[in-house]
Amino acid sequence: MSLWAWRRLAMCIDAKLDQRYTKTMQKIATQVFIYASVAFGVLGILVVIFQPENDNALLSKLLMATVFVILPSFALSVAGKYLKK
Repeated sequence: MSLWAWRRLAMCIDAKLDQRYTKTMQKIATQVFIYASVAFGVLGILVVIFQPENDNALLSKLLMATVFVILPSFALSVAGKYLKK
């Protein structure tokens, strides 16, 4: 084999390893994002539950609870699509 053929072979092997590494890192990052989204939702709901009472407590709690449910659910749906790939 010529030197050119060896270099081409090395480049192909390197490209395949790089693609595997990238996919692995994407999966890890997506899983970390999923855990962070779940933690955000759970901690947010706990904040809403243990929030001190005030005059507009019910409306404020409902609004905050909605935010802490909708944002993580949207993030999880997007992350789930990337994790399947």
